[in-house]
Amino acid sequence: MLIQTTRFGEVEIQDSDILTFPSGLLGFSNERHYVLIEDEMGSPFQWLQSLDNQELAFVTISPEIAFNDFSLDLTEDHLKKLEAKDIKDMTVKCIVTMAK
Repeated sequence: MLIQTTRFGEVEIQDSDILTFPSGLLGFSNERHYVLIEDEMGSPFQWLQSLDNQELAFVTISPEIAFNDFSLDLTEDHLKKLEAKDIKDMTVKCIVTMAK
């Protein structure tokens, strides 16, 4: 599938790449469908690009890169709510704020 973005132009994605946030992100409840786009080869950053709004994208990073002691402790109840069987089935990203 081809998507149009303001930052990257036309990008080809697979249906399996689409991430759905049923309640949207905090402050962006109407934008529920996203895809991760690599920043540059070798860069630790990725863009969380909205599929509902071509102008909306967030710079993200894996928390392990930003925080040496990062760990995520989830209970069975958390996993059930997230519809995941194991924490290894999940990817955690942090939205980055960049000063100008």
